[in-house]
Amino acid sequence: MTQLTEHSRLDICQSAIELEESILGAILLDPGAIAAVEKLPTEAFSISTHQQIFRVMLELHYSCLKPDLLTVTLRMTEKGILRSIGGKTKL
Repeated sequence: MTQLTEHSRLDICQSAIELEESILGAILLDPGAIAAVEKLPTEAFSISTHQQIFRVMLELHYSCLKPDLLTVTLRMTEKGILRSIGGKTKL
């Protein structure tokens, strides 16, 4: 079995972060895409900010609301967490 070098580990971590961002971005662009990942636990996201965003998306989805950019932004503002995740630019 090959061991991962520190550089390889960093590449894997960066790839995971990019994958998480791609999933969240895809949902914001096409809210119906959440159906493909709705069974994914929020803990599957390695960054707490991504967990919070995904949790809000699921909450909206289960409330029969589309988790698009505007709706997610408004809900996160209502919950008082938008600023703590880095504001609108983080979305």
